Amino acid sequence: MAILNSPRVALVFYSLFIFVLPLNITSSPESEGEALVEWKNTLLPLRYLISLPLKSWSLENLNNLCNWNGITCNTAGTVSRLNFTVPRIFSYKTPSRTDPPIGELMSGTLSSFNFSSLPNLISLEISNNRLSDSIPVEIGNLTKLEYLSFENNYFSGTIPYQISCLQKLRYLNLGENYLVDANWSMFFDMPYLTSLLLHSNQLSSEFPPFAITFRNLTSLDLSSNNLTGSIPESVFTHLANLEFLDLSGNFFEGSVPKNISKLSKLKYLNLESNNFSGSIPYSIGHLHNLEVLKLGMNTFEGSIPPELGLCTRLNILDLSENLLTGPLSMSFSNLTQLSKLYLSRNNFSGFIPDSISHLHNLEFLNLGLNIFEGSIPPGIGLCTKLNSLDLSENLLTGPLSLSFSNLTQLSELYLSGNHLSGGLSPHVISNWTELRILRIANNTLGGNIPPEIGMLTNLNELVMSSNNLTGPIPREIGKLKGLEELYLTGNHLAGPIPATTGNLTSLFSLYLDSNNLTGTIPPEIGNSTQLEILYANNNQLNGKLPDSISNLSCLWVLSFIPTGFLVAFQRTWGIILMILVVGWVMLIYQRTSSLVSFTNHSSVSFKYGRNMLYCYFVFAREIPSTLCKSVFLRTLDLSGSGTIPHCLGDIWMLCVVDLHKNQLQGRISLTFNKSCQLTTFNMNSNNIEGSVPLALANCTQLQILDFGNNKLKDTFPWWLVALPKLQILVLRSNRLHGNLSVGNVIKHPFPKLRIMDLSHNRFSGNLPINFFDNFKDMADSDQRIGVNTTIVGDSYYEASISLVVKGEDLEVKRILYIYTSIDLSSNKFTGGVPKVLGELKSLRLLNLSDNKLTGHIPSLLGNMSLLESLDLSLNHLTGMIPGQLTSLTFLAFLNLSANNLSGSIPQGRQLDTMSNDSYLGNLALCGFPLTKKCRYDELPKPEVDDDNDDDWFDWKMMLMGYGSGLAGGLSMGYIVFTTGKPWRFVMFVEKAQQRLIRR
Repeated sequence: MAILNSPRVALVFYSLFIFVLPLNITSSPESEGEALVEWKNTLLPLRYLISLPLKSWSLENLNNLCNWNGITCNTAGTVSRLNFTVPRIFSYKTPSRTDPPIGELMSGTLSSFNFSSLPNLISLEISNNRLSDSIPVEIGNLTKLEYLSFENNYFSGTIPYQISCLQKLRYLNLGENYLVDANWSMFFDMPYLTSLLLHSNQLSSEFPPFAITFRNLTSLDLSSNNLTGSIPESVFTHLANLEFLDLSGNFFEGSVPKNISKLSKLKYLNLESNNFSGSIPYSIGHLHNLEVLKLGMNTFEGSIPPELGLCTRLNILDLSENLLTGPLSMSFSNLTQLSKLYLSRNNFSGFIPDSISHLHNLEFLNLGLNIFEGSIPPGIGLCTKLNSLDLSENLLTGPLSLSFSNLTQLSELYLSGNHLSGGLSPHVISNWTELRILRIANNTLGGNIPPEIGMLTNLNELVMSSNNLTGPIPREIGKLKGLEELYLTGNHLAGPIPATTGNLTSLFSLYLDSNNLTGTIPPEIGNSTQLEILYANNNQLNGKLPDSISNLSCLWVLSFIPTGFLVAFQRTWGIILMILVVGWVMLIYQRTSSLVSFTNHSSVSFKYGRNMLYCYFVFAREIPSTLCKSVFLRTLDLSGSGTIPHCLGDIWMLCVVDLHKNQLQGRISLTFNKSCQLTTFNMNSNNIEGSVPLALANCTQLQILDFGNNKLKDTFPWWLVALPKLQILVLRSNRLHGNLSVGNVIKHPFPKLRIMDLSHNRFSGNLPINFFDNFKDMADSDQRIGVNTTIVGDSYYEASISLVVKGEDLEVKRILYIYTSIDLSSNKFTGGVPKVLGELKSLRLLNLSDNKLTGHIPSLLGNMSLLESLDLSLNHLTGMIPGQLTSLTFLAFLNLSANNLSGSIPQGRQLDTMSNDSYLGNLALCGFPLTKKCRYDELPKPEVDDDNDDDWFDWKMMLMGYGSGLAGGLSMGYIVFTTGKPWRFVMFVEKAQQRLIRR
């Protein structure tokens, strides 16, 4: 019976059953057509580009079955092939699901598909559709099937082992679905199978062992899954017929075995994007039929084996994003069939060999992000088929060789981030007429931009920033009507901005800042209606902005203010818009512009670079309410004086409001509603009065709230505790008062807070233990030290706050996630230092100084393993300094001065680096670094931690429980066994076990 219960035996009986079953099935065109129509009626067609492809499938058309769409019949008139595949516009190996299809997509399942009704089917293709649910086990009934493709659908669940009963199958493609691992031990060998494609699914086991049994496989694709482990040796010994092997996009690890050379028929090998390590085996050079080799995005190290030069049929070689080192081997010159060579993001060094000129068929060459030095070999100019050349981010020097003029088919050229010098040869540039992308930034190229640049009419990107280019911007640049991005930042360009820039109607990024440009912004700039970003600051421009700039309806970044600007006008200070980041900025001043009306104030001017510019971005006294009409405004960064318009809350896309360090005054009355998108609201260092506006309670996306250094006079705004994403709260230096208590208003206050600064106010009562107990992000000890990720900020705006760090004010320009701080200093807090603070293991700054705190310093503070600054000075703390503070290995600043501490100062680790200033004003303290020596009775004694005051209660309760349990157990045992009826006890236990099992 055990044998009959074996899954393998059951599979044998199932296979015999399905082999015999077709003999008893009679099939006719009518029955086949009826079955297909029945399945069709369960489908939901998704119309795209053409009419219904299954329209011909109908019961009225049964006599014409062989002419139905997607159907091919055999000589007997029964269905032999079904093809519902929807072709795609893009024809590459693994297309994206988002590619637009041609034709009709079918949505539905195969649950109603009668596989038994099509016994003569040899080919079934339903690729690029939207079929879902599991693949029915009845598919095993198609015993004559030779070709099966369900690629790019939404099938899920396990791969049914019944597929392996299709013993005549030669091609199986289940790629691009959501299939998961099956019980591979249930699968039969499939002796005729030559292609197995399971790519882009959710397989997550190790290498599927059933695949190794198919010894006639020529193509195996397991890419883009979650497979782990190493590649079994049997892959190389059993699958000797493989020509195509793709294992990319998984989590395979370990080294590539040397016996990979046994796959001597291999033409395509892709192992990229895994965790392979070690060196590239030299035996890979024995794969003489290899045409494509992709090993990128792993951690291979060492040099490229020279034996690779024996693979003379190689057409594509990708070794990018590894840890490979050393110079390039001369054996590369043997790979004359190479069309694509990718070696970027490694540590290759030395010179680029001139023998690369032998690669006459090269179309794509990428050597970027390495350590190559010396000049660019002129031999590259002999690779005349080059379409893309990337030598960026190396240490290359010298001028561009004149041989580059031979690269007439060049479409992309990346040379940024080197030390290239010399000028741009007009002869070379004029031959690059096919160029779409030219990036030569961050070099030391000099001279003028040649007028021949206008011949590159296919150019989309021109990036020449951070060089030594001089002279004017050539007017011929206006001929580049397809140009989308123009970067000329950080050169020495002079003269006016050419009016021909208005011809660049496709331009959306224009960077002209940090040059010596003069004159005005040409009115023709208004013709570039696609412009989104315009930087022209730090030049010598003068005059007014042209009225035509109101035509730039797509503009959302406009920067004209240089570093160190001056503003002067006759009577009052205004507010200068330093960097305006807006969407549809011209909504502010379209046609009858309100901004224009503000410029009518006489003598309004400001220093623009080295000359004077009459600027539209000067507001008299206050921010105009017309600003609120810019409904697409996202970032508002202003400076000056006045009041804030209450309509600011009407700008529904507003994310950042930064008005810090101004002379804004009065109360703030805002109208933010529940659709508020604000992430940052910074009013620091103004003269704001009253309270924090309650309307901000609707801004559930708020991450930074800073009202520090104002004149707020109110109690703590309790509604702040419910903001789910608030990470930074700064209310320092105001006149806030009262207890920091929210009672039972909310169970988990401040769930994401990382920085709290309430210092220099008039708060009183005990420290807010309910706050500290919920600071989960500060309690997380798994800190991502060194991860350069900001809480709020992007390429146009970076949030900044002021913190007291190690006793000194510090403005933090880039707020990292690792910053954690609590500053409650200079208030009127009483009571003790809460022990719960010791649970905040990721806290870095703690300042409770200048309060009225009493009691001992909790020894649990020694658990704050990342603490860098601790200030408890100017309180009334007593007792000894706990020795556990020596565990604070990151502590760089300690101030316990002006308290009533006593006893010996603990020694060891970071405490040994502290000076006298850390302990001054504690007359009863002794020991290093103070000059006062400790007496014998003042030396450290074994401490009884006050955190364990209740331990005696725990011990008493434990002993009481143990004693009562022992007495009860002995009594029960005596009663049960002396009466001779322990069976009741046994039955009680058995019933309890049965109840547990049923659960």
